[in-house]
Amino acid sequence: MTRTRLRPGFDTVDWSRSACRDLDRDMFFSPSTEDEALSVCRSPCPIRLECLNYALLRPEQYGVWGGLTEAQRRVTHYTKHRVRCPGCAGAVVDRTLAGTETCALCGLSWRV
Repeated sequence: MTRTRLRPGFDTVDWSRSACRDLDRDMFFSPSTEDEALSVCRSPCPIRLECLNYALLRPEQYGVWGGLTEAQRRVTHYTKHRVRCPGCAGAVVDRTLAGTETCALCGLSWRV
């Protein structure tokens, strides 16, 4: 039996449903427009969690993805138990035996 690592491809997310679909993509990769990009991501975007999970699993090193900056996403890769979710700052984080943690409020999960 072959074990494969789940690495979502860019084409596995339906980007046409995103809140940023008609915006200039450069806005999400420039420090001067980071606040504007964050506000777009945090608006009611139907694929925000899919986008964030894509960026965390790739891992994307640059830009704003799913409402988190580069620095915020880096925090999720520390090997320690989190008290708060890096996505929504919720305090209800469940640790599983499979080496992941999941936020009970927004559903974001990450490896530990």
